[in-house]
Amino acid sequence: MQFSRIKKQVFGPLCIALAIALWLSLTMFNTAKAQTVSVGITPVTFKVLQSHLDLKGQRPTILERNACPHLKSEKIDGIGRALVELFILCNAIYESGIATKIELIHHLPHRRRLTEIAAGRIDVSGSTIFPEGLKNVFGKTLPLLSDDVLRVNEFEKAIFTLPGRAEVLAVRSLQELRNFKAVIVKNWRVDVKTLKAIKLKRVVEVSNPQAYADIIQIVRADFIISEFNSVTSQPWAKNMMRVPGIKIALTSPRIFPVSPTRDDILHVLNSFLRKSRSAGGDLIKTAYQKSGFLSPEFSNWILLFPEN
Repeated sequence: MQFSRIKKQVFGPLCIALAIALWLSLTMFNTAKAQTVSVGITPVTFKVLQSHLDLKGQRPTILERNACPHLKSEKIDGIGRALVELFILCNAIYESGIATKIELIHHLPHRRRLTEIAAGRIDVSGSTIFPEGLKNVFGKTLPLLSDDVLRVNEFEKAIFTLPGRAEVLAVRSLQELRNFKAVIVKNWRVDVKTLKAIKLKRVVEVSNPQAYADIIQIVRADFIISEFNSVTSQPWAKNMMRVPGIKIALTSPRIFPVSPTRDDILHVLNSFLRKSRSAGGDLIKTAYQKSGFLSPEFSNWILLFPEN
């Protein structure tokens, strides 16, 4: 009886203490986990980020708050679409206070990255996708989709051809453009969909953009569409030129895919987008312009498609 009483006096409080310690450790673990958001980015974006932050060969897997510039900052100027979208995301996360650290997952190809987000092993993508990109996800579970980051018809593209194609360079209307053939990478679903919606004479689909110039040279096609800065940023475009004064817009928005387990991220991201879009001047569009992706230089060019 005495031993039993001693057992209760000693082991009872000990068990309670152990239970409390276990609970505290689990709470601390879950809190630490909740304070870190994992963000999937491309290997190319990671290299550009290293260069932008002047990290000199370091491999930072954590994007600290002080490395996430405000969208009005001069550090946004000229950084391109990939980085400006990463910074839109990190501003949304850090301003909300749902995380103290952002962990960058940068070694996965596009399709695997989307699949990992859908499975909940990565929290959110650091770059936007077209909704059509969800066809790249393995499995039945799909990511959550944010509000539109780039809205339908905001993603504008220039029309490119070879310098010797005077008849294409003279195009100034949608009706004139429909007399010609386009060439585009077949896996770029939204570009293909947009070009087919224009009702061109033909849309030639190829495996990679390196074939563009050759296809136009042998007159299997007459033009391609691409970002305005392609003449300086894309090797295949070095011998091409923009058809002056005209442009088209893609028919799908760009959105952030978010893990189904992180609706808290989806909520703060959508709140940030809505606030930034209504903050007396559309901060999201301004950030894209500052990054060089949307250029005011071409804002007055005629938008042939969609028709006004």
